[in-house]
Amino acid sequence: MLKIVIVEDDPMISEIFQRKFSESGFEVFLAGDGKQALEVIKTHGINIVLSDLIMPEMGGFELTKTLRSGGYDPNIKIIIISNLIDSLENAIELGANGFLAKSAYTPTEMVGKVKELLGMPAQEPQVSQE
Repeated sequence: MLKIVIVEDDPMISEIFQRKFSESGFEVFLAGDGKQALEVIKTHGINIVLSDLIMPEMGGFELTKTLRSGGYDPNIKIIIISNLIDSLENAIELGANGFLAKSAYTPTEMVGKVKELLGMPAQEPQVSQE
């Protein structure tokens, strides 16, 4: 099971994403900022970081830079979720694997887009009940 940490300072968004990603088969952890995310990553062997950009303590840019500077799994996938579209280039230059605009997708669509960026099937195959 893939482990994902959702790094988001808005509790409502975190809760919705937690539910949607859990329903899609991910083991989900939450962090309110980059510093909390680093602790979760060290403790739980996270495979995927889904991070907002603007947060208290440590934002998404600094988190991405820290994860890519060494000392962390170089294969960890980092996907930035933000409505600051102008930040796309900077996020990718720092080492993010993808960038998704929060306002462009419903939570269910966001799960599908994350799976797509990871090269996974967007939807689980339906099992026939025949």
